[in-house]
Amino acid sequence: MAPQVQALRDFRDRRLLPSAPGRAFVAWYYRVSPPLAELIRPHPGARALVRVAQADRLRLSQTLYRSGAYLVRMGMWAGGVVALVAPDFVSVLIGDKWLPAVAALRALAFFSMALPLVAVAVNLLIASLAGVFIPLALKQTGRDPVLGSSVLLTFVTDAMGFLIFLGLAAWLIVG
Repeated sequence: MAPQVQALRDFRDRRLLPSAPGRAFVAWYYRVSPPLAELIRPHPGARALVRVAQADRLRLSQTLYRSGAYLVRMGMWAGGVVALVAPDFVSVLIGDKWLPAVAALRALAFFSMALPLVAVAVNLLIASLAGVFIPLALKQTGRDPVLGSSVLLTFVTDAMGFLIFLGLAAWLIVG
């Protein structure tokens, strides 16, 4: 069996079949694809076109899955921003019975915007301190600060930025 077929089967089993919409899609696919295959069987040009499309089907399915997850995140973020900026607009748009959801959207918007800003601010502070003290330390040890500072400074800012962002996220989630 081709590795692409196995990857698609794994995608079907792990991503599609556990959910009701995924099962509905798989059922629809199994219902529609055999008649379509019979329809294109006598036409070599159509078969060639389908083969080309199937060659990138795995990559296409992965791209669509990732883009869907990204769109959900962006929609949640945009909804939170609207709730944060214009709560009266939200209450007019969706009605008063949904006002408790506005507080949740405000919290979502606040944390989705505050976490990266705090992480960037702390990382800039650490980068500033490292930018001052790494060359001084290299000069004290007899090393050329011009040659070694950039590598060390990049390491400190990248590693600390990653750790700060994940640390803040863990602190907010776990408590």
